[in-house]
Amino acid sequence: FAELNPSKICMVGKRHPVSVFSVPLKEDEFKEQIKIIKTQGIRIVNIIRDGRDVIHKDINGSPNVKPDRWIGCIKQTIQYCDIISINVKYEELVENPDSIQLKIAKKLGLIIIHKFSSYPDFVPESVFDEWELAHLKNYRKRTIDKKSVGHNLNEYKERCSNESEILEFEHLLAKF
Repeated sequence: FAELNPSKICMVGKRHPVSVFSVPLKEDEFKEQIKIIKTQGIRIVNIIRDGRDVIHKDINGSPNVKPDRWIGCIKQTIQYCDIISINVKYEELVENPDSIQLKIAKKLGLIIIHKFSSYPDFVPESVFDEWELAHLKNYRKRTIDKKSVGHNLNEYKERCSNESEILEFEHLLAKF
């Protein structure tokens, strides 16, 4: 949000390296973004995902996210829940896209033009050719599915750096 162009109507902060709730930021950076969110009237749809799927290794064996990053993001979500307009569980979004869309629309006073379940039919092909996305296979035009849910329920134990991190991960997972 610190880099947000005020003329933009919508910003997607997915894995954006400097976005609040996407990475555990330093306290001063976080507070600056919180200030901007509050003063600019920014509304946040915070998508929360099961940590076991977030830190799961992808098909190339590379981790999606390290456990400490997921832990930090969940802690920020809990601590600053008052500035989040609505939390959405990723798993519910992919399983029931239209009902989740309706909840978001009602909460934010939005009018639904295209149903989430129709994605990506209503999105022009050119969007997926943006230079940031053109080389990323996972960001090509594809329908919503549950393929990325429930990969490995115990992999996090191997990926956490120590027993303390495992316990913290499990504690936050239970809150999730």
